[in-house]
Parts: sequence; structure tokens; C-alpha cells
Amino acid sequence: RTFEQNNPITGRAGREAFDRQARDGQRVEAARLEFAALKTEIAAEKREFMARQGADHAALIDSHKRDGVQLQSAVAARVQIDRGEERARRQPAAHVIDRQQEQKQERGQGIGPELSPL
Repeated sequence: RTFEQNNPITGRAGREAFDRQARDGQRVEAARLEFAALKTEIAAEKREFMARQGADHAALIDSHKRDGVQLQSAVAARVQIDRGEERARRQPAAHVIDRQQEQKQERGQGIGPELSPL
């Protein structure tokens, strides 16, 4: 009987050792399952994050494209405004010259001497 109690393979010590190894094995298996679940969860989060990043990137590109079109439109409008202002600046001078020529013609100065109305 003394041999049975002191022998780690037999008796109560053996059962305790076996139970301890079984519990350790169960803990290791539970840890492996938890680790695999965490890896799966992280991989899913990574895929979701990358999908959101891709969508954000596409939205940013679209926004920049719209900003570029808006900027080009503003530049084209500014060019038209500048041309209109330049035209308006030149028009009074041309109008004054035309008016002066009309006044000369009315007075007979714009027509040659041989065709003078007097």
C-alpha cells in the first residue's frame, strides 16, 4: 500500500496528476480556440477598415474632382468677367471717338473740301 500512495502513476497522486494534466489540456485548448476567435475577429475588423478606407479614398478623389471642376468654372467665369470689363473700358473711348466723328461730319469737317455742304 505504501508503494501505491507514493507512486505518482498509481493511487490518488496519479489521479490528481492525470486530472491536472487534463485541466491543463482543456485550458490550452480553450486558449487556442480563443486565440483563433481573436485572429478571426481581427481579420474581419481589418477587412472592414480597409473597405472603409477604400470608400473614403474614393470619396476624397470624387471631392477633389468636383473641386477641380468648380475651380475651372470659377476661372472661366473670371476670364469672362475680365473680358467684359476690358470691353466696357474700351467701349466708352470708341463711343467718344464715334461721337466726335459724327459731330465733325455734322459740321462738315469730316467730309472732304470738295464735298463741303457750304
